[in-house]
Amino acid sequence: MAARIRQPASDESTSRILGAAVTVLALVLFGLYAGSFVNAAAWRFHERPGDLSILHGRSACASCGHALAAYDLLPVVSWVVLRGRCRHCGSRIPDSPLVELAVPAVFVVSYLAWPGRLDVAGLVPFLAWLVFAAGLVGLVTSGLSWSELPREILVALAAVAAAKLALTVLLLHGGGAALLSALSGAAIAGGAGLLAWLVSRGRLAGAGGAALGVAAGALVGGPPPAALLVAATIALAALWAPLLRRMAGTRASTPPVAVLAMAPAAAIVELLGARLAGWLAWPWTG
Repeated sequence: MAARIRQPASDESTSRILGAAVTVLALVLFGLYAGSFVNAAAWRFHERPGDLSILHGRSACASCGHALAAYDLLPVVSWVVLRGRCRHCGSRIPDSPLVELAVPAVFVVSYLAWPGRLDVAGLVPFLAWLVFAAGLVGLVTSGLSWSELPREILVALAAVAAAKLALTVLLLHGGGAALLSALSGAAIAGGAGLLAWLVSRGRLAGAGGAALGVAAGALVGGPPPAALLVAATIALAALWAPLLRRMAGTRASTPPVAVLAMAPAAAIVELLGARLAGWLAWPWTG
């Protein structure tokens, strides 16, 4: 029987590096277009609440209504080439390229910091997190820009958490344990959001914060991750509150403190939660 030829360690290392580089490049390209979509959706939901034409209609200039060509919609590049103005009427483009850059940055950081293996079983939670994270960027954009929390984005985030749970049960045979983990996480984080809404009388959190707590809690799953989500949200809200109070002085409504804190808190839990639990000797499930 012929002996199996073993690949040199240097070749294996080179293959891993090339594979990681290709993955990062793919995430950057996908993230740029996802960021462009999130950017446009946040603006569309602000201008025309409930209008879902972003899902099927053509993009057009907000000022002159001229339909935009494909070369006008290249993420970041088109904005730079056009110097932030419409090619046809010269009006300022309302979308910020920072949002288009934020999504691929989040995607790449998530890939590099992902705590689990990216095999068949690991791809389900990883891809679910990427979509969820893009939605969080949309929420933060709406919250910082207009002090709004579009219902459409909140519903989409809840759908992502539900889809992750369904795929876990159907494809990975998670069964009752996955369902119990998601429900307990949703109850803890959503309950904390509801309590913050009632206690602060809407000053720190509202219905949107409670809804996001349910979705984020279901996504991270389990009591320990959900408890860490709540703790991280409280800590970040204490840090953000002074800055957001200053912003509130220049606008009619106050930015949603709890949601703006919960978005990065969800990233902390999803990417670093298991490591933090290990350092603190906490039990960890989810």
